[in-house]
Amino acid sequence: MSDDAAPPPPNPFDDFVYPGYAYWFTHPDHLGLLAWLHYLEPAPASACRVLELGCGDGGNLLSLAQALPESRFVGVDLAGEPIYRGLALAGDLGLDNVDLRQADVRDLLAWPDDDLGSFDFIVAHGLFSWVPDDVREAVLAVIRRALAPNGVAVVSFNAYPGMHDYEALRHFMRFHSLTYAPEERVKGARDGGLWYAAQIATMAPEIKGALMQRLYTSLERSSDALIRHDYLAENEQSFWFTDFMERAQRHGLAFLTNAKPTVLRLAHFSPEHAELLRGVTDPIRQQQYMDFLANTRFRVVALCRAEARLERSADLGRFAGLALEDRAHTDVWAEELRDDEKVTLETPHGLVELSGRPLRIALSVLHAAAPRALTLEELLARTIPELARFGADDGLAANEDGRAQLGAWLTRELVAVWFQGLVHLWHEPPDLAAAVPERPQTGPLQRERARERATVPSLAHREEPLDALERAVLALCDRARTGVEIARELGERDVGEVLARLHRLAFFAPG
Repeated sequence: MSDDAAPPPPNPFDDFVYPGYAYWFTHPDHLGLLAWLHYLEPAPASACRVLELGCGDGGNLLSLAQALPESRFVGVDLAGEPIYRGLALAGDLGLDNVDLRQADVRDLLAWPDDDLGSFDFIVAHGLFSWVPDDVREAVLAVIRRALAPNGVAVVSFNAYPGMHDYEALRHFMRFHSLTYAPEERVKGARDGGLWYAAQIATMAPEIKGALMQRLYTSLERSSDALIRHDYLAENEQSFWFTDFMERAQRHGLAFLTNAKPTVLRLAHFSPEHAELLRGVTDPIRQQQYMDFLANTRFRVVALCRAEARLERSADLGRFAGLALEDRAHTDVWAEELRDDEKVTLETPHGLVELSGRPLRIALSVLHAAAPRALTLEELLARTIPELARFGADDGLAANEDGRAQLGAWLTRELVAVWFQGLVHLWHEPPDLAAAVPERPQTGPLQRERARERATVPSLAHREEPLDALERAVLALCDRARTGVEIARELGERDVGEVLARLHRLAFFAPG
């Protein structure tokens, strides 16, 4: 670590430093795409300004700053120790486009405009529910003051009704830990939470069993810092979506959309529920009804300025020029390209049914290109000949009008699977290796993270869990060694499969 930055004064928030991670849904390209699909004109990710409130050690911003060297990133956090660590790491990495500052969000409102500035994207993730109420108001006030006219802010918070199921556990953990010495309080909270979850799962297996088992597993795997911040926070407050939006509207902000496309869409509900929801024309009330039906416990909301002129329904032409990246990481449909029956995939977002060979062939083509993204036009150009080869085009590929019809149909289907998490959309996709390079190279941040922890941000700004061998290999991917030389240095016979997986996860720059 660099010694250039002086250690900050002690701060109670420094006792347990919450590690910073890369959050894909905060990427400026993704937030800009959400704005674009609602007919705003956001700044490009490659030349934008980003502010993160509650940035911790800058883990999220450092990944973005490395990926987007022409953009500017500012992070603010009350805790000094993580800011000090982040600044030191930024110095070691040679990142001069990121500025981390120890400051209270409330104090930002007194900063001159020249000091605060205007930002195209503002992030407040993991902050709003865990701070005093006047800080929450300050967060929204800062967003209103600093957000550019076509900008997007993303704010996350614990949400009702789902948090009702978790609050009993959280309150028990806090109550049980009160008898422990301060330095043992996190251990007491963890032990108490594990005991409580096990008891409730046994006493009410049909009602609470599955929920408590998930919580038990989560507590076992949680770091001390996570338990301290998420379960023992003094100011934790959950919100109904409508109550949160009332606050946001008082500050001149409006609901843009959910920052994660895979949650709370009409297509995610049963036909009966979807029909009822369509009858609710107010988007905020509709979202609240969705929360009731889905038992939502955590929200990640994209906001814009209240005066922004939004369109809620994007024409298919709005997707022209966008690029698609495979996120399924499986080619199960390629094995059944000649089969017209449905293929069911289990994804982190639930079961997804894919019917019809044309869509499966298109996804197979996209999978073959991964981790590189293909523009919609490139994907259609590669897919339509394959449809004809497999006899899956109904003869439409033979003429220009037919190809246009096929293209429009496939575009609609591909947009639908974006909402299911099988593809990711980009305006400006990252430049990634098309194959494992002879001398693989990842970023300096990736090599640093691989040496110190179990998850590493990819070059596509996604935090990926890696095993010990994968991390050891990645730490040596600096273009100075071939795969054979990496294996020899680690005492392994072969690391080809490891390199192939790291390539698939978007860790390698072009050779």
